Amino acid sequence: MKKLLLILALFCPIIISGCAITPFISPIVAGVVYWKEGEASKYYNFDVDACYRSTKRALRDLELEITEDETTDDGYWVVADENDRFKINIEKAEQNITVVKIRINTFGDKPYAELIYKHIDVNLGIIEFDENGQPVKRRQIISNQ
Repeated sequence: MKKLLLILALFCPIIISGCAITPFISPIVAGVVYWKEGEASKYYNFDVDACYRSTKRALRDLELEITEDETTDDGYWVVADENDRFKINIEKAEQNITVVKIRINTFGDKPYAELIYKHIDVNLGIIEFDENGQPVKRRQIISNQ
C-alpha cells in the first residue's frame, strides 16, 4: 500500500499538470512535434547539415519553390512557396541534435507541417551521389537548387 501511495505521489503532479510539463520534457524526446505560438518544432538526432539537406529535398519532393536560403550563426533559414508561406529554421540544439522549426503563414497549419516533417524523416537516410559515384557535398546541393 505504501508503494502504491509513493507511486501516485510521484506521478500525480505530472498527470495533473498536463501540457505545462511539455517544455521541460520535449528537448529530450525525439520524434515528437511540439507546437508553441503557431510554430512547430521537432528534434532530430542528426547534425544540422543532414537536417538541412533533408529539408531541401523534402521541399523539392513537395514541389515547393525555395525563395530564400540563408546560413545563420547556428544553422539555416529557409523560406519556401509563394508569398513566403513556409518559414523553416534549422538550428543546432546540441552536439548532433538539431531542432527544425516550421511556421506556416501566421497561425500555423498543423497537418501541413506534419507532412513536411514526414518528408524530412524519409529524406534523412538518403545520400545523394554525383555521376562519378562520389557523395555530393553540401555546397554542390545548394548550387544545384
